[in-house]
Amino acid sequence: MEYLSPESEYLISLLKSAVRGERAPAAPEDIEWKKLVDLSKKQQVYSVICPVLNVKALPPKQAQELQLHNQNELLRIIAMKSELEGIEKELENHQVKYMLLKGSVLRDYYPQSKMRQMSDIDILFDSTKREAVADIMQKMGYAVTNNSDNSDDYFKAPFYTFEFHRKLFFEGADFCPDLGDVWEKAVADSSKNCLYHMDLNDMYVYNICHMYKHFIKSCCGIRFLTDNYLFLKKENDKLNWNYIEDRFKEIGILDFERQTRALAFHIFDGSVLTAEDAKQLYYYTSFGIYGDFRGAAVQDYSKRRENNSKAAAGIGFVFKRIFPDKKIMERFYPYLKEKPYLIGFAYIQRLFKGVFHFKKAMDELESINDLNK
Repeated sequence: MEYLSPESEYLISLLKSAVRGERAPAAPEDIEWKKLVDLSKKQQVYSVICPVLNVKALPPKQAQELQLHNQNELLRIIAMKSELEGIEKELENHQVKYMLLKGSVLRDYYPQSKMRQMSDIDILFDSTKREAVADIMQKMGYAVTNNSDNSDDYFKAPFYTFEFHRKLFFEGADFCPDLGDVWEKAVADSSKNCLYHMDLNDMYVYNICHMYKHFIKSCCGIRFLTDNYLFLKKENDKLNWNYIEDRFKEIGILDFERQTRALAFHIFDGSVLTAEDAKQLYYYTSFGIYGDFRGAAVQDYSKRRENNSKAAAGIGFVFKRIFPDKKIMERFYPYLKEKPYLIGFAYIQRLFKGVFHFKKAMDELESINDLNK
């Protein structure tokens, strides 16, 4: 199918079989197994496809690699779950209100919770208890890896990572929707005094906003579509769609929500994928779970194509890559914040540096060319 590699097409088939509890179709003859395994790792869905994939059909090296990754992920999730239980106990002892976010909630919608991989655990908490949380995490052996406007991130070897959010989005970001006070409608847990669960409507709005944040920046992976599909299959009848659509209208992403919802159901409910579906799936299968520099290039070019010819969009894209705006330049050349008059010198530095990043530039252009096929 145009826009999609054989490996991307087969990965989608495997995901569909896994979430529907069906037997996976046979692999196409032209499949390159190394590419498929690498793709499943970049998309962080190898734990989803392992239960339905006929591992015996894989070359021994790829079969071993996939099984090892899956086993390690399972052990990591068990360890993370145990660590979370210890942290929750301390949050209860210190009377810190909290609610779990993202993967640690969405994994329960999968046929088997172990299918849903998690790189970290996100927790929204009562911001007035910031010092108490910091004290808890320090005593449990964690080091702070990041303090930002919206979260404090903690890490402990070998892989324990927890992000404690005071706000749902970073206010300095290009996309920072106002979701209101999600605590207001949160539901108290039946067994834990300080644990709350986000209202289902707010949860869906938040999940789509989180997805959109990644998508507009550098694209995102197909796992986001899988998450949304499984959530809606279970909760759709409980949702207040008038409320949800009003919220998306206010935020300005109603079309995005409708498009991604339709695409997810086309994939997983058995519809024959159209050429337009395949083009949209290119964005979700080509640049990893959270996108990358190539995805960012494609997004930039796509925006320019909305009102320009291919040639004009291409020229505009190249010009911006060579001469980005002042805000971006300050990020890479901090001296510009105090000496903005040196912007010309900084551009010369960038041009000289670009000579040594020729391959990266070619990768970006190749991704744009794929989109233009």
